[in-house]
Amino acid sequence: MHDVNKDVELSKYRYSLAEETYRNAKMCFDNGFYRDCINRSYYSVFYGIRAVLALGSIDFKRHKDVVAYFNKEYVATGKFPGEMGRRLVRLKTKTLIKAYLEKEQK
Repeated sequence: MHDVNKDVELSKYRYSLAEETYRNAKMCFDNGFYRDCINRSYYSVFYGIRAVLALGSIDFKRHKDVVAYFNKEYVATGKFPGEMGRRLVRLKTKTLIKAYLEKEQK
């Protein structure tokens, strides 16, 4: 049997991660660590999206699946503004580029 209370608790936990990560992003920004701010900003939004998906017992192992599902089921249907999906893609792209460059420059 499905436990709605577990979904709500998981959603609250994930949202608290989003809030904490946002505070980290703000600290990075305030101190001039802009690349880290981009990374933390992406993860803040990502955790927030996972908090939304938890309410429907939805989760995926890969980031791209989480983002694709959210865009299809929440942005495309108008539950969230289209600009949100576009901004998330931009943050994700910058985060991936940063990770790739750091790996290749070692």
